[in-house]
Amino acid sequence: MKRKILKKAGILVFAAALTVASAPVSAVWGYETAAAAEEEKDDAAVVNNGGRFVSCNGNTYYWRFAPGSISQTGVLGSFNQVEGVSNTLICRNAAGEETELIQDTGTGPLFISGGRIYYEKGYSSWGVCQLNGEPVTSYDSVNVLEALPQQEAVIAQDYSRGILVIAADGSETVLAPAESSYIGVFDGSMYYGVASDNRMDIYCISLDGNNQTAVGSVVMPQDYGDFGMLSIGDTLMQNDGIYFTCGFYGGTGNFFSAGGVYRIGYDGSFATLLDPSGSQQINFPKIYIQETDGVSTLYYYSGDGYSNAGSWDGWVSEDVYGMNLETGETAPSSFVLSDIGDIVCMDGSIQTLTDSSGQYKVVLSKEAGASLGYTDIGGHSGNGETFVADLDIVDDTAYFTITKMTEDPSASVGWRTGYSRESMKTYMTQLGTDEVTLLNEY
Repeated sequence: MKRKILKKAGILVFAAALTVASAPVSAVWGYETAAAAEEEKDDAAVVNNGGRFVSCNGNTYYWRFAPGSISQTGVLGSFNQVEGVSNTLICRNAAGEETELIQDTGTGPLFISGGRIYYEKGYSSWGVCQLNGEPVTSYDSVNVLEALPQQEAVIAQDYSRGILVIAADGSETVLAPAESSYIGVFDGSMYYGVASDNRMDIYCISLDGNNQTAVGSVVMPQDYGDFGMLSIGDTLMQNDGIYFTCGFYGGTGNFFSAGGVYRIGYDGSFATLLDPSGSQQINFPKIYIQETDGVSTLYYYSGDGYSNAGSWDGWVSEDVYGMNLETGETAPSSFVLSDIGDIVCMDGSIQTLTDSSGQYKVVLSKEAGASLGYTDIGGHSGNGETFVADLDIVDDTAYFTITKMTEDPSASVGWRTGYSRESMKTYMTQLGTDEVTLLNEY
């Protein structure tokens, strides 16, 4: 199957003045009253749970990376964590004052639930601390998938035991067997899939481990064993149900291919929206639903195979189709397909989707980005290129990391281009402005 690198789409963006400031840091943390201590458990209003920057009770939590904590070389712009190097978990309040909470090997997503912060320490290794940084426990061979603040718990996958609920008190309830595919949680029930050959059976189970029911099955038209493992791709939680892609991850690039689009209704129904045995197949896992004037349109990719130009490029602007979810009619579309919160490069600016309107919002204009050393890549140049490594939106604040890299043949693996990086710089900006604050450089 042919793979191609898709080019950027161009649109007009605004320009504004750019200012850069450094972040203030304080060194003292403490709760003075029992009421304040109790408030730390009130995490029902957590914003961007599971992101790299997570807000709770007016404070924003993130990792300040230490020099040497991220590899200097990487494949396709993905620079891995260096094992054993500690970083600092920061609590930043509304006034911009920062407090150092703990030192640990965390670098990835943060989940807040039940007055606890769950943080990724390394591959399948997670730590847990209170909101003031006091250590609670740690887990090995576990990957946290989602926070459940109302239940004061998290959903996690243990690769030997399956998918389970871990409560703030440490108690555990196994909900699904090992090698299950997690889909999502709605109204006190978890949805998951179990794959066997060319079939994915979908189940629903209450979070207490009771009332398991079979929902439906994804059945591929033939055995695609050479394509790899049948897996869940992208999932979208909507008012009427869960929409998801299901296909095969495989090959030397672990590409998604030969998939379809499906919907689980909360009323127990199950529907195939795009059958891979028909004239189209899903060869890119992401889907997006736009709500406009009472019309719901599902966008998907159905080309001859999509490959990221690199870790910075997780969206498509060609071979995209739209499906009217009321009539089922499909048609080619010019929509730029990505998930909410993805980084999209348009005419040199940094943009993202923030809701179901289908309208991209400018995070940083072309002019402001250029003054930070950022330029639209457009594909592999083989020379120096600069890209946004991560993006998090917390209310009206955007956090993003910019890095410049050059091709490094010694780091290449087969067709995967290797790169060496310069320093990574993490900034914050208020959406609608180009005033940025430098938070970290490493």
